[in-house]
Amino acid sequence: MVNRTVLIRAENEVIKFQNQRFAVLQQSRNAKAYFNFLLNRDLDVEIKVDDEPLFLTSDHDEDRNHSKREELNQLTLSTKINQYQVGLSNAYLIPKVGAFLDLGSQAFDWEYNDRTRYYFFGVSLQWNIFSGGQNRHISRQAVLDQKITLSKLDQVSEQLRMQLLISQNNYKAAYSDYEGAITQMQSAERAYKDSMKLYKEGQLLFIELLDAQNQWVAAQLQQNISLYECFIKAAEIERANASFNLNSN
Repeated sequence: MVNRTVLIRAENEVIKFQNQRFAVLQQSRNAKAYFNFLLNRDLDVEIKVDDEPLFLTSDHDEDRNHSKREELNQLTLSTKINQYQVGLSNAYLIPKVGAFLDLGSQAFDWEYNDRTRYYFFGVSLQWNIFSGGQNRHISRQAVLDQKITLSKLDQVSEQLRMQLLISQNNYKAAYSDYEGAITQMQSAERAYKDSMKLYKEGQLLFIELLDAQNQWVAAQLQQNISLYECFIKAAEIERANASFNLNSN
């Protein structure tokens, strides 16, 4: 038996949770529509959920290799192209040597003997020495382009290494928050169970029991939020070190 005030308060709490549940369902539908939009699919297509559990580790310090990033691969390829360009621009220093051989016959009616056949052989040498400094300018420009590409490669490599380090630190912070959320949820659960016992024995007010219940529910929600925040930070590490194989999916 409870008084009318407790009953009204309980009904209000039920309505509040129903409204919150409805709002969460709408957010879930919006998220599904946006996810399908990103995949260029119909907005109402059902999303398959992977049932395989995700496991968390305390850190990802072993994932420090960022050499697989696409940006570094492209810059490394550009560096090789610049090297070939430098060699090509210096090719003017090497003379071009050519040779030719001409064989034939000077007879009529397809006659061919020792007196009609002939051959002509020659060697040519070409060396472009005077070009008004154009060749030297092209060579210096190729060397400069190579230095610029190497400098950009070092800069981008340091930026990606910093991005990976920041992602790892963010993951550690998120994992620490997740461990704290677990402890808070367990404490809130014990407090709610103790409050329920006291309430059943008539030693606790309903408003105090309701407060303990709200704290437990809030702690559970915070634990889930912290868990998925860890997954987000772990995905950022996968992006930073290019460890996720896109071709396998």
